[in-house]
Amino acid sequence: MFATKAYRQRMGKKAWILLFGLMATSQSKGLTLQEAFLQAKKKTAIVQNAQRDVSIAELQSKQSWAAVSPTVTARSINVWRDALGGGGVQARFGEAYQHTALINLTQPIFAGTSEYFFLDRISKQPELAKLQKLDAENQLLFEVASQFYNILIAEADVKNQKRQKELLQGNLNFLKKRASIGRVRKADVLATESRLSSVESDLLSLQSRLRAAKAEFFAQIGAESSNETLIDDVSIEKESFDKQVWLEQAKSNPLLKQLEVQIQQTEAQKKEARGGFFPTVDLDGNYYLDRAGILRDSEWDITVTASWELFSGGEDYREYQIQNINLRKQQSELADLKRQLNASVVAAVVQVGTLERELSVLKTAVTAAEASYQENEKDRRRGLVTELEVLNSLDTLVTTQTAYDRKYFDAKLLYISLLRAVGRTL
Repeated sequence: MFATKAYRQRMGKKAWILLFGLMATSQSKGLTLQEAFLQAKKKTAIVQNAQRDVSIAELQSKQSWAAVSPTVTARSINVWRDALGGGGVQARFGEAYQHTALINLTQPIFAGTSEYFFLDRISKQPELAKLQKLDAENQLLFEVASQFYNILIAEADVKNQKRQKELLQGNLNFLKKRASIGRVRKADVLATESRLSSVESDLLSLQSRLRAAKAEFFAQIGAESSNETLIDDVSIEKESFDKQVWLEQAKSNPLLKQLEVQIQQTEAQKKEARGGFFPTVDLDGNYYLDRAGILRDSEWDITVTASWELFSGGEDYREYQIQNINLRKQQSELADLKRQLNASVVAAVVQVGTLERELSVLKTAVTAAEASYQENEKDRRRGLVTELEVLNSLDTLVTTQTAYDRKYFDAKLLYISLLRAVGRTL
């Protein structure tokens, strides 16, 4: 059966309603901290260059094998000279023109063990570069989160200031009506107008700072628009803030791991320097495609050279001592960093716990301040309290709400800094 015209109209209206609903949903979708962080990773140089450093380190690690790999060279040698003349061996050596074509192979056989420790040291470069990249990401997350939550704090301040303005405007309208019939003093009207003007001025200043902060933030993460709404979806309510758990996680901090890898590299470099105390052995082989002179019938030769540098001005020994000192320096730095990280983690965990309690107390204070203001509003209309008392209760409400909002977002940022200390991302 064909649908009736009324039915089609009803379905058309429903389709339009559904379409507008979808549009509203898509427009209400904002930018989360995770999305902002991922966008910053793609658009900012700090992480991009860290990834390039990883690629360079991997290539350098592969490149280092050239130190122990054979070198194969093709050569063509042409010699013109004043001929010796004569006959026999002399003539064979002193030909006016000689050509030699050969393939040469050079292979280091033993370099006093230096080559093995060199390879060990260079092979750790990719791991070190990856740790540096992870640390760069953690630092970027903290920087993005700092601006992200500063904007949310500013938005909360603007919201609270707007509410104060609206309430004051309502009070002023009420007072003007009462003053027109002589039920309210003119001084109360003027006091409310003054307070309203002050609030409007503060609101304009807050809105200006908010716009500037958002413009800076979206430029930092490489966004094309600065009008997108920020949505805080970071939840810390289910997170466990057991001190020992976080201290255990802190052992994986990229900065700690970097120092540990650098210590391993310095140990290898120290052994690499010690390899200079031992002899070296090299192999050199030639295969002749064309050979001049008396040896023209000999197709190949191999030379094995062993050399032992008995004295080189103490260079190898001094290098060994230098790396030994560097090793002790890095070990001291590692011990200090561990203590600092542990202290930072413990302090942050304690602060988070304190903030949770403060938020609970402030939430109660906000509820009480709201109730107090509403009661003062009722009593003012009955003539039981002065306008100054109403204004003071409104100030208390806004101040308490602002303090709660700031503590709330401070707790989120402290959580991000705790992730930074233990080397975690979202």
